[in-house]
Amino acid sequence: MKKKRPEVLDGKTEKIATGCGTLYLIINKDEETKTPCEFFPVLGKSGSCARSLLELIGKLLSVVAQNLSKEDFIKLLKKDIRGVNCGQEFRISDKRYGSCIDKMAHRLLQEFGEEE
Repeated sequence: MKKKRPEVLDGKTEKIATGCGTLYLIINKDEETKTPCEFFPVLGKSGSCARSLLELIGKLLSVVAQNLSKEDFIKLLKKDIRGVNCGQEFRISDKRYGSCIDKMAHRLLQEFGEEE
């Protein structure tokens, strides 16, 4: 059974320039395990289809992260989410990302200590 969500969770918001505009990625962490448990990607373009789909993906990933083991969630990020390409690729420093979802997967893997 899923544990009850506390009233307050620690988290941070990262501002990321992407091929679709500015992405604000909010990552909240479980207070006991200190691992990411909620993800709220917000694309700066108000009302767009891409924005609503990205928000849905964040909600779904949050539910999955709360119901899978840490190891299985990391496997999911590596196998099925990292590398998703939408045709709006962008670069940050010298690293290329195929989509906002790809960047989000890389960022979550960093939070789990699985990527530099």
